[in-house]
Amino acid sequence: MLTIVMPAHNEAGFLETAVRDVTDGLRVQDRPFELLLIENGSTDGTPALADRLARAIPEMSVHTLRAADYGEALRTGLLTAEGDVVVVFDVDYYDLDFLACAVEELEHTDAAI
Repeated sequence: MLTIVMPAHNEAGFLETAVRDVTDGLRVQDRPFELLLIENGSTDGTPALADRLARAIPEMSVHTLRAADYGEALRTGLLTAEGDVVVVFDVDYYDLDFLACAVEELEHTDAAI
Protein backbone atom coordinates (compact mmCIF):
# COMPACT_ATOMS: atom_id res chain seq x y z
CA MET A 1 0.00 0.00 0.00
CA LEU A 2 1.04 3.56 -0.68
CA THR A 3 0.73 6.36 1.87
CA ILE A 4 0.64 10.00 0.84
CA VAL A 5 1.45 12.40 3.68
CA MET A 6 0.20 15.90 2.89
CA PRO A 7 0.90 18.62 5.47
CA ALA A 8 -1.50 21.56 5.26
CA HIS A 9 -1.26 24.99 6.86
CA ASN A 10 -3.64 27.73 5.67
CA GLU A 11 -4.25 25.94 2.37
CA ALA A 12 -8.01 26.47 1.99
CA GLY A 13 -7.58 27.96 -1.49
CA PHE A 14 -5.68 24.96 -2.86
CA LEU A 15 -6.69 22.04 -0.68
CA GLU A 16 -9.72 20.60 -2.43
CA THR A 17 -8.12 20.67 -5.88
CA ALA A 18 -4.93 19.05 -4.60
CA VAL A 19 -6.68 16.33 -2.62
CA ARG A 20 -9.02 15.45 -5.47
CA ASP A 21 -6.19 15.49 -8.05
CA VAL A 22 -4.10 13.15 -5.92
CA THR A 23 -6.88 10.75 -4.93
CA ASP A 24 -8.38 10.62 -8.44
CA GLY A 25 -4.93 10.12 -9.96
CA LEU A 26 -4.05 7.31 -7.58
CA ARG A 27 -7.35 5.57 -8.20
CA VAL A 28 -6.55 5.55 -11.93
CA GLN A 29 -3.18 3.94 -11.15
CA ASP A 30 -5.17 1.18 -9.43
CA ARG A 31 -2.99 0.99 -6.33
CA PRO A 32 -4.25 0.74 -2.77
CA PHE A 33 -3.42 3.97 -0.95
CA GLU A 34 -4.20 6.21 1.95
CA LEU A 35 -3.91 9.99 2.05
CA LEU A 36 -3.01 11.42 5.44
CA LEU A 37 -3.70 15.13 5.58
CA ILE A 38 -1.85 16.65 8.51
CA GLU A 39 -3.53 19.95 9.29
CA ASN A 40 -1.20 22.00 11.43
CA GLY A 41 -2.34 25.20 13.07
CA SER A 42 -4.33 26.74 10.23
CA THR A 43 -6.22 29.95 10.91
CA ASP A 44 -8.31 29.89 7.72
CA GLY A 45 -10.94 27.40 6.56
CA THR A 46 -8.46 24.55 6.07
CA PRO A 47 -9.57 22.44 9.08
CA ALA A 48 -13.27 22.47 8.16
CA LEU A 49 -12.54 21.82 4.49
CA ALA A 50 -10.18 18.96 5.37
CA ASP A 51 -12.83 17.35 7.56
CA ARG A 52 -15.46 17.69 4.82
CA LEU A 53 -13.12 16.10 2.25
CA ALA A 54 -12.26 13.24 4.60
CA ARG A 55 -15.95 12.43 5.01
CA ALA A 56 -16.31 12.27 1.20
CA ILE A 57 -13.06 10.45 0.35
CA PRO A 58 -12.70 7.03 1.97
CA GLU A 59 -8.93 6.82 1.46
CA MET A 60 -8.34 10.11 3.32
CA SER A 61 -7.94 10.84 6.99
CA VAL A 62 -7.14 14.09 8.79
CA HIS A 63 -4.81 14.55 11.72
CA THR A 64 -4.85 17.95 13.40
CA LEU A 65 -2.00 19.65 15.20
CA ARG A 66 -2.58 22.76 17.33
CA ALA A 67 0.43 24.73 16.11
CA ALA A 68 1.97 25.40 12.73
CA ASP A 69 4.97 23.08 12.63
CA TYR A 70 5.93 21.52 9.30
CA GLY A 71 8.44 19.17 10.91
CA GLU A 72 5.90 17.89 13.42
CA ALA A 73 3.35 17.49 10.61
CA LEU A 74 5.84 15.33 8.68
CA ARG A 75 6.68 13.34 11.80
CA THR A 76 3.00 12.75 12.57
CA GLY A 77 2.33 11.59 9.02
CA LEU A 78 5.33 9.29 8.87
CA LEU A 79 4.52 7.69 12.22
CA THR A 80 0.85 7.25 11.29
CA ALA A 81 1.47 5.86 7.80
CA GLU A 82 0.41 2.29 7.16
CA GLY A 83 1.81 1.99 3.65
CA ASP A 84 4.90 0.10 2.55
CA VAL A 85 5.87 3.19 0.54
CA VAL A 86 5.42 6.66 2.02
CA VAL A 87 5.53 9.83 -0.04
CA VAL A 88 5.28 13.45 1.11
CA PHE A 89 3.39 15.82 -1.17
CA ASP A 90 2.79 19.48 -0.42
CA VAL A 91 -0.66 20.84 -1.16
CA ASP A 92 0.84 23.18 -3.73
CA TYR A 93 3.27 20.68 -5.27
CA TYR A 94 2.77 17.03 -6.16
CA ASP A 95 3.77 14.93 -9.15
CA LEU A 96 1.80 11.77 -9.82
CA ASP A 97 3.80 10.84 -12.92
CA PHE A 98 7.04 10.88 -10.91
CA LEU A 99 5.34 8.88 -8.19
CA ALA A 100 4.20 6.21 -10.65
CA CYS A 101 7.73 5.89 -12.04
CA ALA A 102 9.29 5.77 -8.57
CA VAL A 103 6.88 3.13 -7.29
CA GLU A 104 7.42 1.07 -10.44
CA GLU A 105 11.19 1.25 -9.88
CA LEU A 106 10.78 0.20 -6.24
CA GLU A 107 8.72 -2.79 -7.29
CA HIS A 108 11.52 -3.99 -9.56
CA THR A 109 14.54 -3.33 -7.32
CA ASP A 110 15.57 -3.49 -3.70
CA ALA A 111 16.60 0.18 -3.79
CA ALA A 112 14.90 2.88 -1.75
CA ILE A 113 14.18 6.33 -3.13
